[in-house]
Amino acid sequence: MIRYFADHPTAANILMFIIVLLGISSLPSLNKETFPEIDAYRVQVSVPYPGASTSEVEEGICNRLEDSTDGISFLEERRCEARDNIGIMVLDMQETGNLQQFINDVNSAVDAIIDFPEDAEDPIIKELGRTRPVVSVAINADLSQPELKALAEYYRDRLLALPQVPMVDVSGFSTHEFSVLINAESLHRYIVIVLVFKISLI
Repeated sequence: MIRYFADHPTAANILMFIIVLLGISSLPSLNKETFPEIDAYRVQVSVPYPGASTSEVEEGICNRLEDSTDGISFLEERRCEARDNIGIMVLDMQETGNLQQFINDVNSAVDAIIDFPEDAEDPIIKELGRTRPVVSVAINADLSQPELKALAEYYRDRLLALPQVPMVDVSGFSTHEFSVLINAESLHRYIVIVLVFKISLI
């Protein structure tokens, strides 16, 4: 083939022109989306179980959820996480299934469970979308941790104001902690007042 095109450069140019023309003609049909819409395919079942340990949640919540969801159609994968005070099961639907029917099947299966522990609360069933990180942004500044977190949350709120951005997570910071400082003299004065009040009652 190489020898043929070397002997016939016009044919090589024509073939190259046809390939370029086919590429240009296919441009309008290419799917181009900055934030593509992706169909949901995941359902989460949460069952709060106040005061229960992980082993109690595993036995009382996860085992029952797994048994009840065995026969659901178009079920691709499921996993149940036992935490203190709550059990969370996530069910993945096959892409060929119908999500609304899948949710209805999950609702029916969970409603059929009649032997949840007495202290367990009502199950919460919600639809989850396919979430994948699109962009990661690192913020670096000569600020304290609380100030840097406040700056990150400010930019998060600005991004969430855009209609094309459905979700922004801030990570890498500890949760907020509140401290209350009381003036030592005021604290001493109130202690003295309480003591005097108790003495007067005696």
